[in-house]
Amino acid sequence: MNTRLGTAALIVLGLAAPLAAQRSAPSASTPPVEARYEIVQSPLNLRDTFRLDRWSGRTDLLVEQDTKALVWRAVPFRDPPTVTPSGPRFQITVSGVSAKGTYLIDTVTGRTWVLMGAELADATWVPVH
Repeated sequence: MNTRLGTAALIVLGLAAPLAAQRSAPSASTPPVEARYEIVQSPLNLRDTFRLDRWSGRTDLLVEQDTKALVWRAVPFRDPPTVTPSGPRFQITVSGVSAKGTYLIDTVTGRTWVLMGAELADATWVPVH
């Protein structure tokens, strides 16, 4: 009887672990290979939703106005990327632990920025050296 209970517990844990991991994984659309834009969302907060221009690195954050309307607000850069948009090259990674663990990478050069700011409303991309 104890062996069956132990086996059942292992099966339940084995099935539950991947589900728990999915909850903390960032949500992103799966754009076509040459698509210019992609939506990336934090698993922690639905309000941490980004629209990424995969060609230029420009990133917009979905914010709510006083009127409750949703609008895209551009996230400024400190030392922005200087590329001529010619195809997809940027990706965003959002931490499953904290919105402060949000990174933008130029997949061609490896140049990386981290999202900084006391609140997402004043967020800025800051280069990681």
